[in-house]
Amino acid sequence: MKSLLGLLLILAGCAAPPTDMAGGGDTSGDGGSATDGGSATDGGSATDGGSTFDTDHSDEIGQAEPDFALLDINPTSATYGQTISSQDLAGHPYGLLFLDSRCATVPLVADDVWATYQAHPGWWEAFPVFGIESASAAENLPQGIEAVVDGNALPYLQDTTELELWWDYNALNHDFFAISETGTLEAWLPLYDWPTDLDTFTTWVQDHIGT
Repeated sequence: MKSLLGLLLILAGCAAPPTDMAGGGDTSGDGGSATDGGSATDGGSATDGGSTFDTDHSDEIGQAEPDFALLDINPTSATYGQTISSQDLAGHPYGLLFLDSRCATVPLVADDVWATYQAHPGWWEAFPVFGIESASAAENLPQGIEAVVDGNALPYLQDTTELELWWDYNALNHDFFAISETGTLEAWLPLYDWPTDLDTFTTWVQDHIGT
């Protein structure tokens, strides 16, 4: 059962599990953690006085991932205003990068990822990446989204309380999921230490694409 932890999300700032959950990942902009009667660790679990939120996705490799259809809210994206769906992307590998705009590091992540792709012609066609904004951030601090989309054209998809993709993925802020052409999880990268983990991300994409 989901727990009502919107207050902790606001206080922690960078903790952005699905909608109304709270946990670890990048809670202080530098790989920190958030606690609420428990603790959260990279690759571990977040607890909320009894309920456990699994944050290790290593054993999910090869499993089918949730379907989605979300609106691109980045005005400079080539697909701005369009609904991007897993059905549209079927038959082609892609990445989902879960980002919460209330975290101070998130604009940097979006800028760095876009700049990396700009520096490598052909990467986007081979393996596009889509940012996934949390529904809770949009409700509680919508102006934060402006900073994330300013200066980059990374497609930025808005999660909703109806779909709750963050919840379906058990995602934490800075979690990256690589989806295969068959819709299964190919890789999971917990990019909680940014910008250090930019190298981890870049190396993985480069090895995946083979260029």
